[in-house]
Amino acid sequence: MNAVSQLSSGWQAEFLKILHTVETHAKIQFRKLRPERREEAIQETIATACLNYQLAVVQGKQDVIRPGPLAKHGLHRRWDL
Repeated sequence: MNAVSQLSSGWQAEFLKILHTVETHAKIQFRKLRPERREEAIQETIATACLNYQLAVVQGKQDVIRPGPLAKHGLHRRWDL
């Protein structure tokens, strides 16, 4: 198994460990939006957090990833909060 395969096979499981925290941050932040807009905002925040998590792993920075800041970056990136 090459290095890229090893990275891609492990980071998803690690992201799932922090997914609940990212989702909770998004739900709290977007609680005042209309339901359909809120769900879209939450999903976009999770997707952004997931991409940023993968990028951090590829860059070898997985040891400094924290779910709170990762979620906040996802919130601010798309929704300009």
